[in-house]
Amino acid sequence: IEVNRFGLGATRHAIAAVMAAHGAEGAMSLRVGADNQPYVTDGGHLILDACFGRISQPDRLSRDLLDLAGVVQHGLFLKMCNKAYVATPDGVKTLNTN
Repeated sequence: IEVNRFGLGATRHAIAAVMAAHGAEGAMSLRVGADNQPYVTDGGHLILDACFGRISQPDRLSRDLLDLAGVVQHGLFLKMCNKAYVATPDGVKTLNTN
């Protein structure tokens, strides 16, 4: 989740509330680079990695995140393709929307 630097603490708190509301199974952490410093995007923003587990309402989650002050964008790529290829220990699996 790409976030503004200003108000990072409040933004993290708000994202945590959204995670709880959506039944997130994992943690949230600030992404750091090889130098152990916060990773900064080309736009000068920070990245919060958040593990949601299975997302039952992706459209709602997208809206809930984007409605938060401090959130610039997220990594949910909704309605962009009909097929995905996923590498698994058992080989490549094809996921279709229909």
